[in-house]
Amino acid sequence: HMKSGLVLADRLGNHRAVTRVRHPALADHPGKASLSGFGGLFAFDVAETIDVPTFADALAHIRLGVSWGGPETLIVPAQVALQLPEESNSFVRFGVSDRTIRFAVGLEDPDLLWRDLDQALERSRR
Repeated sequence: HMKSGLVLADRLGNHRAVTRVRHPALADHPGKASLSGFGGLFAFDVAETIDVPTFADALAHIRLGVSWGGPETLIVPAQVALQLPEESNSFVRFGVSDRTIRFAVGLEDPDLLWRDLDQALERSRR
């Protein structure tokens, strides 16, 4: 779980359709020095050339989800949370945009998950 998350964070960080990856084990994460371990929950931002709903729909093995803790890999596009009224929405203050995808890596093979992410990013290009 932990290793798979880091493998996928590294691969996403090198994908041309991804503009930012926020994973606690990456060198640019503000809390990295204080961590002795990390999980499979992280976020990444997709480029403006990616249609987020099409990306989510194109995933075959990764599901949309709203609760974490199961064995399956889930995503939650921030577009869902950003639809809240502005006065109750503090996500923007923390750098979350409508391009942000929250990603919870499950127990599946990381190569299977990578192929799913890569094909969905390619299929969702505008």
